[in-house]
Amino acid sequence: MKSIFYENPVISGILINLSAMFLSIYAIKYSVTPFTIMLVLVGSLNRKIIDDGTDMNNKKKILIVVSFVGMLGIILFYNKYFYNIRVIEIENK
Repeated sequence: MKSIFYENPVISGILINLSAMFLSIYAIKYSVTPFTIMLVLVGSLNRKIIDDGTDMNNKKKILIVVSFVGMLGIILFYNKYFYNIRVIEIENK
């Protein structure tokens, strides 16, 4: 399993970030707060992939970091959107 992460670092970094994004959206929608700890683990896993990946140049490193930052941005915007929906629902009751 380790060799798959380090032989294809960009693909594995992006797939990890996408899966973490979808799990976080699920966690926000159904109020499962322990999944938020996962974001710290995903960040450290991305760092490990960047450090130990084979054939890593600046473009590949930047692509993994941009993927992670994009994931965090989407999660934050969805969280704000879902929060506003819940506030509107509470005010209308």
